[in-house]
Amino acid sequence: HTPSCSTMAVRQLATLLSLLCVGVYGEQGKLYHFPLFSSSRAVQLLLELGEAEVEVVTLSYPVMKQEPYLSINPHGTVPAYTEEGTGFALLESAAIVTYLCE
Repeated sequence: HTPSCSTMAVRQLATLLSLLCVGVYGEQGKLYHFPLFSSSRAVQLLLELGEAEVEVVTLSYPVMKQEPYLSINPHGTVPAYTEEGTGFALLESAAIVTYLCE
């Protein structure tokens, strides 16, 4: 059985993330995501590899477009990463992965 391109891409991404990530600095974070959206996949993979410790909040589609989530991300998109009590938030998957890997 030959792996599909998407399976190979996920494996390559997993390998890359495991090489790059050494731990999390800063406050305990919260990741808001919706598992079916491709924009959440890289961050989900990072968490599954055990490279970052954050609280994961799974949102449904209607909840993403309502308060209180809109106060975190006015665009109503996922993923979003916050650090409670600091006002710090990241709203793009590449930025979240980069931050968690530094």
